[in-house]
Amino acid sequence: MAVAIDEVARKELAEAQQAMKRIGAGVSWVVPLNIHVTLVFIGDIFETALPLIRKAIDRTTAHHSPGAMDIQGLGYFGRPGSLKVVWAGLQGNILPLIRLQADLVSALKADGFSPDAKPFKPHLTLGRVRSSRQIGGLVEFITARSDQSFGRLNVLSVLLMNSLLTPQGPIYSVLHKSPLKTELAGAP
Repeated sequence: MAVAIDEVARKELAEAQQAMKRIGAGVSWVVPLNIHVTLVFIGDIFETALPLIRKAIDRTTAHHSPGAMDIQGLGYFGRPGSLKVVWAGLQGNILPLIRLQADLVSALKADGFSPDAKPFKPHLTLGRVRSSRQIGGLVEFITARSDQSFGRLNVLSVLLMNSLLTPQGPIYSVLHKSPLKTELAGAP
């Protein structure tokens, strides 16, 4: 399950990726069209489980309002000498996003699914480090842009996505889109 980014943010993040590519680090960069915020990863499932998952998402999004936050700063997971993932961060009021993610996990568990148990760290993955080639230059670039703005993330819906892994990278398709509630419950 994921939250999509808009084209303005996608363009800003793609420009940052291009600048980092010029460093020559051993990174497998995410295709800009595929950049999103992963909320929950549930792994391989049978197609017969999709209706139950869609219902769990719909039940959850019915209790959450849209929100927005800043896409700001570059960072990485791992240590400076052994980076794992290069990401763009989220700043501002991220608590509603954290609650949405936790409620999605709870709804899936209640329906018998076992979502990934890793702690949720809201971010947008830009690349996965494959080698230590030119890693120092990449760390310097990232550190110098720890506060750079890349636009806004408007959390309007949750997408159930399928990823087909190919040698050229994953191909994503949206299986279901569930909008967050747009009015107060019980309002006329």
